[in-house]
Amino acid sequence: MKICNKPKNWNSLAFNEKLIYFNEQPHKLRSMLSDKFIVKKVIKKFVENKIPDLHYANVITHLFSYFNKNTDNYLYIVPIEHEFLHHDLLIQNLVKNWENQGKTESFIENELKMRDITRIEKKDKALYEKKYAKRCIIKYSCAWNSYIFLNKNRVTSICKGIHNLPPYPNSFYNWRNMCVETFLENPKRDDIEAVIFAEEFIEFNMAVYQFYCIKGKPLVFMYYNECGKNRYLNSYEINQDVRIKNEEKFKYIDDQVYSSKTKKFDRPLKWEIVQRMQEMCLEMSKSLEFVRLDFYNASGKIYFSEYSFSPYSLKKLISNDIVWGESGEILSNAWTD
Repeated sequence: MKICNKPKNWNSLAFNEKLIYFNEQPHKLRSMLSDKFIVKKVIKKFVENKIPDLHYANVITHLFSYFNKNTDNYLYIVPIEHEFLHHDLLIQNLVKNWENQGKTESFIENELKMRDITRIEKKDKALYEKKYAKRCIIKYSCAWNSYIFLNKNRVTSICKGIHNLPPYPNSFYNWRNMCVETFLENPKRDDIEAVIFAEEFIEFNMAVYQFYCIKGKPLVFMYYNECGKNRYLNSYEINQDVRIKNEEKFKYIDDQVYSSKTKKFDRPLKWEIVQRMQEMCLEMSKSLEFVRLDFYNASGKIYFSEYSFSPYSLKKLISNDIVWGESGEILSNAWTD
């Protein structure tokens, strides 16, 4: 995936300027890899063919639920279908699940028939636990930080970008409408199949391992972690010598994106896992001129997060709200004709 017709002064541009130009060029492969729903098919092929130790959050079709927590002796397996953005089924079902809590047995019986819900006795819970999720995250496929988190039919958080919405039924529709607005504002929407879908929940408050790759080579690694109100970000230059291993491969860079808002993370990282992620990037970024690949480390397993082509969003890139420092120089110097 290369840029055609680069400007004559391309080599002298700063990294931020190159990112802006790169993202203004339409490209179907970039649109596909940025899509949080479609990309799962791409990752599945990597896992099956070349990277068997890579994991990803699976799309889920059913969720453990209940309608009356205190008196009901049953659990329910509720179907959750992904939907294209112009439909309402998934969001409507969320509202129904919420409103049905505490309703009468006859009301619930009617709901079971209409919505293909399976009822099981609580004593048989263990038979179904491994097959069906108790927690899930509902996402919009084409936007950053857009999700509804469900835990046993309880919505605990709703987020769209920088906006946190109260966990009430009206917020489900408000969240969906905000996703629609994001879709309509996207000038490349003709290349997008916008989908709302549900995926399995992995862990709370996971740090993000970010790898900036130029022409198939991961050159800069950033460790990003949010703990309460604190945000931590460490940057490292990656040594390209294959003989150098683990911590020695990663040279700390004393600069910070959003330097005034982040702190240095002082605890040691598990460098063997970081290096394995870096090795995965060599395969996953092979045909891409630029990409940031994000991963999680969950209980020693490496999970794919996303392909990002406009890190920190194109709007912030254009407003020059990003301070790249030495990491930006490394990336810009490598991104030449």
